[in-house]
Amino acid sequence: MATFRFKDIRLEYVPGNEILTNASLQVENGNITLLEGDNGVGKTSLLKLLGGLIPDKSGNGSIENFQKNNPRKFYYFPEDMLFPDFTVLEYLWLTDTETTIRFGSQYYQFQRVVESLLTEFRIEASPFTIIRELSTGNRTLLKFASLMLDAYHVLLLDEPTSHLDEEKLTVIVSKTTEYIKRNASYCIISTHDSRLMSHNSIAKNAKRYRIDNKVIKKVGNESH
Repeated sequence: MATFRFKDIRLEYVPGNEILTNASLQVENGNITLLEGDNGVGKTSLLKLLGGLIPDKSGNGSIENFQKNNPRKFYYFPEDMLFPDFTVLEYLWLTDTETTIRFGSQYYQFQRVVESLLTEFRIEASPFTIIRELSTGNRTLLKFASLMLDAYHVLLLDEPTSHLDEEKLTVIVSKTTEYIKRNASYCIISTHDSRLMSHNSIAKNAKRYRIDNKVIKKVGNESH
């Protein structure tokens, strides 16, 4: 496995109001990194910073190198669902350019791929269900299902399990673990979901960090 260390991370909401000061974080491809902490401590902002979705005003070389080493293949998983008026089929077809190119005009063939994904992720919907009609849990599962259509180098997942029941949470942990091992992906998950933190697979294998008092601290099983 390859590892990457972020050093001296600084993050501000507004000038002069730092939420992270000289923080460090080490991630490992093929393994999950949990970023824990209460609401408002900067978990989401840090994910966006690492993914280049907000500018790094501190000129941090480690963040720049991480983005250069993993060009374009970032997947940011927002808490909110985009495109609520799309059908499931439209969402999966249009939200990834390479999927559209790969299937071209073979829309019917892609429909069969979508049906298979819905079954695999236990999503209670058809390809023609409007996204706004899905339950919150099924919307979350749909976002995870969209990952299967491409091989992303970096997954930045923002509070992905908040609205899942235990069965769906287990599906997501299993599928995410399989995905990042298969694609040698980096995966950073922000969470304050105690069920995810204590999940058997996470407890045994994940690297865990917590944002507290403007620094990132190692927690739990960080001996491995």
